[in-house]
Amino acid sequence: MSNHNCVAQKQDFQWVVGYEAQPTDTTSWGGTLINFKNGIFQADTIGSDLEANIRQCYGGICDEQGNLLLYTNGTEIYDKHHQIIENGDSLHYGNSSIPREWGSAINQGALILPIPGQQNRFVLFHETVTIANSDIFIDGLYKSIIEINNDYPNGIVLSKNERIIDDILDGGKITAVKHANGIDWWVILLNEQGFYYRIFISESDLKIEKNELEVPETFDGDTGAGWFNNNGTMFARNIYKNQEDGFIELYDFDRCSGEFIFRISFELKNDLNISTLSFSPNGRFLYYNTNIDLLQMDLENDYEIDTIASFDFYVDSISGLSCPFQGLYSVPDGRIFLNTHNTCFVINTINKPNEKGAACDFRPQSIHLPYRYNRTIPNFPNYRLGPLKGSACYPIDDRDINFNIYPNPSHGLFTISTDSNIGLNGIISIYDPLGRFVTKRKIVSNTAEHHLDFSDLPSNVYFWKFENHYGNDLEGKVIKI
Repeated sequence: MSNHNCVAQKQDFQWVVGYEAQPTDTTSWGGTLINFKNGIFQADTIGSDLEANIRQCYGGICDEQGNLLLYTNGTEIYDKHHQIIENGDSLHYGNSSIPREWGSAINQGALILPIPGQQNRFVLFHETVTIANSDIFIDGLYKSIIEINNDYPNGIVLSKNERIIDDILDGGKITAVKHANGIDWWVILLNEQGFYYRIFISESDLKIEKNELEVPETFDGDTGAGWFNNNGTMFARNIYKNQEDGFIELYDFDRCSGEFIFRISFELKNDLNISTLSFSPNGRFLYYNTNIDLLQMDLENDYEIDTIASFDFYVDSISGLSCPFQGLYSVPDGRIFLNTHNTCFVINTINKPNEKGAACDFRPQSIHLPYRYNRTIPNFPNYRLGPLKGSACYPIDDRDINFNIYPNPSHGLFTISTDSNIGLNGIISIYDPLGRFVTKRKIVSNTAEHHLDFSDLPSNVYFWKFENHYGNDLEGKVIKI
């Protein structure tokens, strides 16, 4: 088993929106770096350094400290300096009537993931649009492998445009979730005939399986969105099949086996263009939107639906364009962003998405970016999702961790040791004989041994409790003499 450390998992803390600057207008056309690296939202100016046009499609990745590494607009692959990486041009684009230099318009049409156990090697999945006999559809999935190394510190594409799924897919919705072991990946795609593909990615393997979905009906639809909740146990997707009617489907998901279990579906009549959806961080609420309404579904209260807000007919003062609702997505600070249709400067926010009804604190046009952007939805998995405690796939070494503190008794200098291959990343708390909290220490160590100094504590018997990200709960007793 590969070692892994979930102390810093900030691969989704930066992404890029905007357009290549126009020679005749450098004040409104340019790039913006959305940045949560320091724990708060910042909109950093890229300006004319951006050479990509980024529409709905965005797949990207940062390093574990939150620094941008790579991204794609579905047609080319760019580095942190916003330059096309070696062999990163000419991703397969299909025969869309939209010029490829404009970027792909497929929501969640690209995804970049780190390959487990292979440092600085990444896999990119992307979809393309095909037009045939006036029909527009997504006709397959492509895979590329990217590496960052000493010779190519900004990245090189080792292999490109390998067609790995040949099928008519439900447009976009390339979605990933951590396997129950907390290391490997499931990548999920659905088609329009009642089947889904699950791709299992491990250090040594990439397997693709096609499986049947147990749903009450299937239908041809237009693109929407598909997301897992934060703990990876529920999946939601929305589709609109014409200009008036739409569907939302909910599934339970087994992170160990990769299996979907159909939960419920909703046919939403006369809801014009159900655009996207997003789970609240605590998983209780599912938000979805049309171009004019934002709604909240309570998954713990008989799927009760509240209308949170309606479009206030805001018009961009520079372009004169209306900026109705478009795309929902979660961001690292716990909020949900709702971007806009057309090339606007503003983002709407749900500041407290775990709260019911108006208490969720929806704020229209609360963020103003320095440059225009176009409906971009960054496609990231939950990198901070760890192993699933109690699962049959839960790592053996994590379940059966042996933990020892010595010498015991001690004058205050203790050593903690473990034979687990995950190291000693966690919190150790100290309690007095009456169970009252005394102190705690955060342990960040990838080794099997760590030293603690409790010399400042009075002589006494103390009880300790160790907790880590993998769900280990260990307790014991030490004597300070």
